[in-house]
Amino acid sequence: MRHPDGRTTLITVHPGEDIGKGLIRKIISDAKLTRDEWLELIESL
Repeated sequence: MRHPDGRTTLITVHPGEDIGKGLIRKIISDAKLTRDEWLELIESL
């Protein structure tokens, strides 16, 4: 995942496995995104 200002966060994908809430919160925090920004990104996929 790459932000327009150059920040990157690596997110591994394991088909068939759910990501826990805690890990999602950590990813959002590491990416320095707001919850709303995260939701917009997910909805755009």
